[in-house]
Amino acid sequence: MYNWFISNVSIPFKFPFKHSAKERNETESVFIKVDNGKGLKGFGESCPRFYVTQENRYSSVNSIAQFLKGRKIPESIKEIIHWRSEFYKRFPRQYAAWCAIELASLDFLAKQNRTNIFKFLKCGYIQVPRYSAIIGIDSLPNFLWKALRYRLYGMQQLKIKVSGDASFDCRRLKASKLLGFSKDHIRVDMNNCFLNEQRAINYIQQLSDYFWAVEEPLASKNIEELIDISHQINKPIVLDETINPDNIIKILEVLAGEKIMLNLRVSRLGGLLSSIQIARECTKRGVPYLIGSHVGETSLLNRASLVLCGENIGQAVAIEGGFSERFLEFDPAVPKLAFGYRGSIRNMKEVGSSLGISTLKFLNWDPI
Repeated sequence: MYNWFISNVSIPFKFPFKHSAKERNETESVFIKVDNGKGLKGFGESCPRFYVTQENRYSSVNSIAQFLKGRKIPESIKEIIHWRSEFYKRFPRQYAAWCAIELASLDFLAKQNRTNIFKFLKCGYIQVPRYSAIIGIDSLPNFLWKALRYRLYGMQQLKIKVSGDASFDCRRLKASKLLGFSKDHIRVDMNNCFLNEQRAINYIQQLSDYFWAVEEPLASKNIEELIDISHQINKPIVLDETINPDNIIKILEVLAGEKIMLNLRVSRLGGLLSSIQIARECTKRGVPYLIGSHVGETSLLNRASLVLCGENIGQAVAIEGGFSERFLEFDPAVPKLAFGYRGSIRNMKEVGSSLGISTLKFLNWDPI
């Protein structure tokens, strides 16, 4: 007898995190467990974001519960893919909700095969770029404190959430330079804060001496306008919220040869299988990608995203995440995945060898 369980327990952050679209003090995640009653369990995680895919924890819990009620675990990847088609027909664009179902299913199957997720999905040797430091929209003193700690810890790559206020953002970017972060290693994330293309260009040009790439400057998420911005500022534009599994292939046909990169986040793209397909298409068409992280995701979702670093998948420009209990009050996932000195994974041997994806502990589970 297979039993499905769900949990949407909030995990507090050790400090608030703010960007132009949202401020958070705790996780907004949904977790799934499948249990065969004989000691074998699979776990999944997702991070629904209303301002990205119009999902939230409650809509995700509802669609997951409706879909999984009375079902057994899929017996193969082929069956998972069949389930995915069925799920999206019933719940269109519920990418994060599906991600949790898919990860729990893959975790179970990998453990059943006595292997880890990397070997189970045949991704090849894991080529892991060093993790990026990430700082939200903070006051200058708080920004300086965090940036200094990252710098003393040997971090090289830095992603800064900016507000769209050039004067305020300039002070923080100048401070980054003074602390020793190189322009070639700093990228900024605007979280779709500008409604007008020319205003976005004017803002970027005022600060362009301090970073090499800009993520999601426009609320419109218009591809043609974003490409035009990249031409005018002569810098790469990183697409995140602009892309989803439904439009990605069409977008990639337009992006080949342009100064555009993609930020691939497993939860937003509807799980690992679609993320792998997208990463391979990026590699095939010569479109660079980085591996993103939702604020507050645990080591389970972060470890799953490492599949996209496999040599059979592609080579990411950068990778985000690895915060674990550096940011969360507790991380229920085992093994925990946290960056160490210079952004490297400090327990890579354990992370690389553990069966499945992860085990989740300390959560309260409700049966489906």
